[in-house]
Amino acid sequence: RKQDGRSIRFKIQAPAVLARCIADKGSICMDGASLTVNAENSCRFELNIVPHMLEESIMSGYRAGTWVNLEAI
Repeated sequence: RKQDGRSIRFKIQAPAVLARCIADKGSICMDGASLTVNAENSCRFELNIVPHMLEESIMSGYRAGTWVNLEAI
């Protein structure tokens, strides 16, 4: 988690079984929010979260090691 311009960039590690479904610029659902993948590399991917989303969701409490629910199609 780090500041990236006017957003917060999260780096997420996905289970290998799910990682094959994650694509750069594709969609993923994290804890009920549909988001766009900004970068993908094997089992890791990155998301940028805008301030409004951060304030209105549980994502503001995310820290290194936080477990999240991921869904990909």
